Amino acid sequence: MFALNGQRQRIGDVAPSTVLYDFLRTSTSFTGTKNGCGEGGCGSCSVQVHELDNGSGQLKTRCINACLCPVGSLDGCSVVTVEGLGNAQIGFNAVQERIAGFHGSQCGFCTPGMVVACHTALSIAHSKGESCSATQMEKAFDGNLCRCTGYRPILDACKSLTAGVDLEDLGMHCMDKKMKEHKDISLPKDTVFPAWLRDYNQGKQGDLIKAEALRPNGPTQTWLAPKSLSSLLQEMRAAKCGGQSVRLVGGNTGPGVYKDWPVDIDVLIGTTGVKELTGITNREEGLFIGAAVTQSTLIDYLLEAAAKPLKQHKHQTNSNKEINGDKEGPSGGVSGVYTALAHHLQRIAGNQVRAAATMGGNLVLAKEKALESDVATLLSALQAQVGVTSVDKEDLRWLTIFDLLDEKVVPMGSLGTSDIVTSIHIPAIKPTHFFWSFKVAQRHFNAHAFVNMAMLLDIHQTGSDGHKGLQVQAVHVSFGFDQMKGDKAEWQLQQGAHVEHALQFHTASINTVGHAVAAVSQDVKPGQVPDAEFLVAAAEGILFEGLASLLHQGLPTDSLLPKFVLEVESIHDVPPCRGKQVVPNFRRPGGALGEAFGKERALLQASGEAIYTLDHPQSKEGLWACYVASHHPLARFDGVNTSAAMQLPGVVAYISADDIPKGGLNSALGQEPVFAEGLVEWVGQPIGLLVAANRAAAERGAQLVKVNYTFPEELGTPILQISEARKAKAYHKIAPGMDHQSSLKEGQSMEGALKGCQHQIRGGRWTMPSQLHFYMEPQTALAQGDGEGGMEVWSSSQSPHSIMQGTAMVLGLPQSRCTARCRRMGGAFGGKTTRSVVPAAAVAVAANKLKRQVRMSVNRGQDLRMNGGRARIELEYDVGFDDSGRIHAVDLRLFLLGGIIMGGSTVDVISLAGMLDQAYAIPAYQFDIKLCKTNRPPHSAVRAPGKFESPLIMEHIIEHVAAHLNLDPVAVRELNFLKAPPSGPEEGIVTMALGSIIPASLYTLPRLWDQLKTEAQYAKRLAQVNDFNKSSMWLKRGISITPCRFKALLHGATGPRPALISLYPDGTVLVTCAGTEMGQGLFTKVKQVSP
Repeated sequence: MFALNGQRQRIGDVAPSTVLYDFLRTSTSFTGTKNGCGEGGCGSCSVQVHELDNGSGQLKTRCINACLCPVGSLDGCSVVTVEGLGNAQIGFNAVQERIAGFHGSQCGFCTPGMVVACHTALSIAHSKGESCSATQMEKAFDGNLCRCTGYRPILDACKSLTAGVDLEDLGMHCMDKKMKEHKDISLPKDTVFPAWLRDYNQGKQGDLIKAEALRPNGPTQTWLAPKSLSSLLQEMRAAKCGGQSVRLVGGNTGPGVYKDWPVDIDVLIGTTGVKELTGITNREEGLFIGAAVTQSTLIDYLLEAAAKPLKQHKHQTNSNKEINGDKEGPSGGVSGVYTALAHHLQRIAGNQVRAAATMGGNLVLAKEKALESDVATLLSALQAQVGVTSVDKEDLRWLTIFDLLDEKVVPMGSLGTSDIVTSIHIPAIKPTHFFWSFKVAQRHFNAHAFVNMAMLLDIHQTGSDGHKGLQVQAVHVSFGFDQMKGDKAEWQLQQGAHVEHALQFHTASINTVGHAVAAVSQDVKPGQVPDAEFLVAAAEGILFEGLASLLHQGLPTDSLLPKFVLEVESIHDVPPCRGKQVVPNFRRPGGALGEAFGKERALLQASGEAIYTLDHPQSKEGLWACYVASHHPLARFDGVNTSAAMQLPGVVAYISADDIPKGGLNSALGQEPVFAEGLVEWVGQPIGLLVAANRAAAERGAQLVKVNYTFPEELGTPILQISEARKAKAYHKIAPGMDHQSSLKEGQSMEGALKGCQHQIRGGRWTMPSQLHFYMEPQTALAQGDGEGGMEVWSSSQSPHSIMQGTAMVLGLPQSRCTARCRRMGGAFGGKTTRSVVPAAAVAVAANKLKRQVRMSVNRGQDLRMNGGRARIELEYDVGFDDSGRIHAVDLRLFLLGGIIMGGSTVDVISLAGMLDQAYAIPAYQFDIKLCKTNRPPHSAVRAPGKFESPLIMEHIIEHVAAHLNLDPVAVRELNFLKAPPSGPEEGIVTMALGSIIPASLYTLPRLWDQLKTEAQYAKRLAQVNDFNKSSMWLKRGISITPCRFKALLHGATGPRPALISLYPDGTVLVTCAGTEMGQGLFTKVKQVSP
């Protein structure tokens, strides 16, 4: 039993394996908790959990991911969703008001998670009698993503509730006096932890809590929550004897990465209530950590212990203090080592994952799944040992981290079956110990390491005054990196034996550092993995940074080292973000136009009450669908085996092209099939839908569907790259005028124009990589019959008109019988223009066949696979110019990486053709565009399609010319700008390089350019940049100004759309327009221009 916003919930009413997100969707009316990724990576599903500590009995609070948390693990807990923090009925919480007031919500899909994360951080600080700092607040968001706001307004909103922050020093807001004064974040006691729940926890008897529930159409599933290790082992043995499948569950964060959370496990055993597994004990021989201790719990313990020096700190020698000084470097003594360890642990995953993930679980995943484990690297350098207990004999053996990962010592698959990890022992830290670690990853937080390293040094002072030095008495170094194993790359933990040899018993010096760095390549051997050289170089850089920081502390102040080593205060701690946006007052007297408005419905987005497609009520017989998609880029298939899937509890049907009704077409708007028929032409192409009673069963069932692929020779080899398409001459046909344009006159040639120039750049090449969509709300659709032979579809779509057309086409219905609705989207960025039609049509086919409501939110992996995003561009160019930098000739050849159909790439081509020349006066200009046809998914518009690439291409050429002549690129730009016509009685025109014409009044570049240079004090700042770069060897600064010509499509291809204005007797007004709300504030803008 657990509490949900103060309401009693029985775990036995659903299968204990049901994750909390699914429980909220199917068993409650709370829809504020969203699901953006299903992996614990975006934070949109964040909920607040209050529980009693196993040891102290005190109430503790944490923020976790509902998409990963099984409801069985919530027994005795209180869960608060965003609606429980505040809503329109009971009043909004101060956090919700601040988010709305600071314009921190655009599409609003991430907003509930942001609110919960902020409120939890404040609540934790208040529970300790402290004030939350701006730094703590910012760290609380490292597990939350936003794709609209750029984060600044969200951080400003939440920082406004922290200590020492002046409201007026933050960004724009629209809060009135009452909202400014409202800072109370407290919740009613009955919401936080009801009295009945406390009584329930006190009334628990015995050494084992058991919950059972019938799975849909299947046998009973059991959740066991033992309180002691002996009870846990006993239940594992009993299940094994009974032939039942067993799974140990800690934080359950692993399935977020490996998607291995089956709904058909017989017995789930929770480990977080086992006393022996959840404690931290500091003894003379070191620190003992229970395997079920969460990463956040350990981090808090380490930081508190470091802040309150332990007894051995007091015996630290003066010489050691002198070595350590005031710098972080490799951290010394218990306090320094604990602090450094905690700072690295804070970079693992996000805040919500760390609050649930266990230390033992991380090591097991490193063993069984080759997880890129920072924990294993850190612990191995600290010479930690892992306690492994036999299930049958209940005996404990201690293993090193390397032994644990060794298949010869611990066979694969044995952990969680015949053995379990029960404890971790970090040996006692000496005053002379120094610890340093780092990882190189795509992001500072919430990202797996490309390569990580940790080292523990035992440093002693040598020599006397004037000749002091540091000697390494003992050293332990560990590296983690990808290494080839067979035909695939897997993460590997490697002892830095050669580095250790280069350091041990040597005096700290520049030569010693050089020898150690040179030895890295003998320890870090990735093999033939991609970017192997980068991994080695990164490992060398990490080691060098740590050793150089140590040398800064031990070498005399007149050492040469600081001249070629960049020293920073900390490379683990990122300083709080700073920035402020100032917007001029555009308000006009006598009207609302230009007045600062709060975003319409922002408070409802902040409270989770704003309705998105998936939030529409599920009917009693409603079903969920999941795609069965191609695993190959080009293949035929002659059958689909669904037998295993259909035996899974909850699975209802498999839907394919065979289920499209007579008279319907297997085509989304005439371009691509809704379901593949016998042929797949890209990875991720939909083949069918697996429909089930709930989301988890649908996704699990889809994984069990087997497609019988064949690869006949006549199909040929799939084309995946531009080079392959060029070789095969595989191009889409582009409309005349879009594929080639030239300013050359009859009789002129580009070769002649280039040869006539003083300077030429021949065969220039540049690549713009692809860019995938990542809207917070995946492609989502819901369909049900209207009861009169028609179909109603709710879709997260930028084009409901296309949804209506596509659905009617597939079902063979008149368009008037298909209704498409979209209240709002959780982000789109162009990815929901045409690409939303296919999933909407698919669920419509399922709803039509089964005569039941069917919904689908495409899981994030499939969403990325079936949408090509922005097309990669490979550019080849020739340029001719003179000594001054004036460009006389440009010849461009563009190759775009298209998909199997033209799709959204059409927009890229049209925009590129219309804007490649930008605003430069180039006499000889021509381009050729080829759209490659490949076995990749269709592309779609991605934020300013073509309009984004055009200025980048032209500005790259400007930069290349400037670099060739060693000129300031800004000066080269100004020299080549189109010149405005002289003013006169009649308005002049400006002709672009490729012949397009605009009125002179629209050629605003000269005025804006001069204004920007003046207001931004460009000349002064350029001089400051140059002075800084002369004095700084490693850090460099830059400044530049670039123009952009943007061609607006005012009405699109279909012309203007109407709007309906309804005036009601009570004076209210309803405006109905053809636009869709995806975070850009369309409805807010309508209100602003309304009288």
